[in-house]
Formats: sequence, structure tokens, C-alpha cells
Amino acid sequence: MNDLAIGEIVYDQDGRSYELVAHIGGGGQGRIYTTTKSDVLVKVFNLSSANPVESVQRVRRMPFAGLSVTPPMCILATRPGYTLKFQNDMTVAR
Repeated sequence: MNDLAIGEIVYDQDGRSYELVAHIGGGGQGRIYTTTKSDVLVKVFNLSSANPVESVQRVRRMPFAGLSVTPPMCILATRPGYTLKFQNDMTVAR
């Protein structure tokens, strides 16, 4: 696992910072954290994930129109993972 500490700050490729507030879920691919920015979540991949950047790019190309899922917003610079917009009606995309 690539666990992060609550209160840790991660940065995305655009230089934005996100302080982690709580771990809210996860699975085989990684863990999801809330941040101090109420509308942004951070997903951090497990160390065993084959190629996280390629995975994010593949997900970004999926047709999400009309679905209650949220695509990646920005790839993290400091950890293998990405940011995503928090939505109350989100579902897990597999």
C-alpha cells in the first residue's frame, strides 16, 4: 500500500496543494481521501499498480456523459494518483 498520513499535503501537476483530511474508501487500485477543499478528493494508487499515469489517461477517455461518476481531474506530482471532483451521487467505475 501507498498509505498517506492524515494532514499530509500532496501536490498535483499544476502545483495545487491538497491537505488530506480522512480516508474514505479504497480497493485493489488504491485509496481515496477527502481534502480540506470540500469538492476535491485525492485517489492514491497502491504501489503495485502497473502504470498509474496510463490508467488515469485511459479513464479520462471513457464516455462519462450522463453517468453518476467523476473522471480524474489532475494527476498528482508527489504520489502516484490523481484528484477528482467530489459528487454526492458518485458511483465506483470499474
